[in-house]
Amino acid sequence: MIKKILIIALIVILPVLLFIGCEEDSGNVYFSVDWTFAPVWYDTNVPGISGTIYTNTYYLTSAGYYYFQYYHSQSLTTRTAWFTLSEAAGADRYYELNLWAYSDPDLYYYDYAPPANNGASLSDEQTRANAEGYIKLNYIEPKQ
Repeated sequence: MIKKILIIALIVILPVLLFIGCEEDSGNVYFSVDWTFAPVWYDTNVPGISGTIYTNTYYLTSAGYYYFQYYHSQSLTTRTAWFTLSEAAGADRYYELNLWAYSDPDLYYYDYAPPANNGASLSDEQTRANAEGYIKLNYIEPKQ
């Protein structure tokens, strides 16, 4: 009788254990911020982001629901983005938040490391910023 119970238990439990063991690991979550017109300040609750932020830099963070707020002196506007960062099954996920002076920010993600920007091409907004005499700063400070 005990032998039958053990066999039935193994038949029921073994597939569950195999299914759990086959689950794919989640990769790391990285967060980056980029801009054309440098904001004056920023405020955020994204883990791993504190102090000065540099462009073309991915910061290790964690999945969750976050905000990023910034102020642009060119447009005299404070903008706030609310977004969710999630993990990718079996791969690292790279998020990039693009801050714009004259429109709302955009959030993109890649499930691989995007190629480094070598400065070979400029966006239309960067070209306009250069023509208007603005300098693209590669860092912004947190709100004081």
